[in-house]
Parts: sequence; C-alpha cells; structure tokens
Amino acid sequence: MSPQLYKVAVTEYIATGLDFNHWKSKPFLALMTYVQLERAYGWTAFKQVFAKYRALPAEQRPQNDQQKIDMWMTMFSKTVGEDLSSFFLSWGHPVTDEARNSISDLPGSGLSMSDLLND
Repeated sequence: MSPQLYKVAVTEYIATGLDFNHWKSKPFLALMTYVQLERAYGWTAFKQVFAKYRALPAEQRPQNDQQKIDMWMTMFSKTVGEDLSSFFLSWGHPVTDEARNSISDLPGSGLSMSDLLND
C-alpha cells in the first residue's frame, strides 16, 4: 500500500471516531498497526513476542478478545522495553486500565498512529 493510500485509510478511520470494530473489519488498515511496530522495533521483536506466546502454558493464554488485546500490548511493550499503551490507544484499541498500569513503569514510546500521516 502506498503512503498516499494509507494516509487516506487512516484519515477515514479517524473519521469513524477510532471505531475498533471498523479497524477489525479492514485488514489493510489493521496491518498498518503492525507495519508501524515493525518499522520501529524490527522483526526480531515480533519473533520474541511470538516465542513468548508459544511458551505460555494453556491456562495463561488469553481466553477472550479483551485478554488478547491486553496481552498483545503488554507482551510487546515488555519485549521492546517501552510502554506502548499510548500507541495502541491512538489506534483505538480498547486496552484496559489494568493492562496499562502493568507497563506504566516502562518509558513511553512516543509512537502514534498519526506518525503515518507525516510519512
């Protein structure tokens, strides 16, 4: 997807009021979240997070969408050593206060969805 096309997609998403259901229904829009993370932290961070997921005992794996969202944010944050809650909130992800508090000791990342509009 070209920078111009993802700027249009992000602008349209912002117009929805950051509706997470809209985000989930638009695969290329959703992929932009992961593109930003890859650009900022590289594929190694993803590999490390995936390895941590694989190592989780079954009883510690997320059981519903909210737990999946929270775990993805907290696990990625702890892996890269930065609090990514503001980044995920900028994308409209419904992260819980409990999840945000669990990584509040990490420095902020400064990463935001709006960075895509400045590319």
